[in-house]
Amino acid sequence: MKQGWEYKRFEACINKTPKPKQVKTEEYNSGTKYPIVSQEDKLISGYYDDESYVFHIDSPVVIFGDHTRVLKYIDFDFVVGADGVKIISPKQELNAKFLLYYLQWYKIPNLGYSRHYKLSLIPQHYNLTLFISS
Repeated sequence: MKQGWEYKRFEACINKTPKPKQVKTEEYNSGTKYPIVSQEDKLISGYYDDESYVFHIDSPVVIFGDHTRVLKYIDFDFVVGADGVKIISPKQELNAKFLLYYLQWYKIPNLGYSRHYKLSLIPQHYNLTLFISS
């Protein structure tokens, strides 16, 4: 391994994210101010006006659709749409786009209409290779 690189397990590379308020699907497009990010394929599923639902970010995050396995790179404040949206916030030393590409490469197996976000599905025998600057 190159000098300055370090192996870390997946769980050690992400921050715990508090579960935010979620907008029900039938309430999508009931506003114009804040984008709704859900587990659908589309980047933005609609808009909502209640600021108390906005999930504010300090740095980009990866959205994982727990049922759909859809992955999204998000670099703006948003409202979480419905159930099944998992917000993966990488630690400072991990680039969010790298994390997105890693998860796309890994191809989490399809379990049908099931919960896919289980750290047991993230490969235990794989490690993320991170460059830690000194």
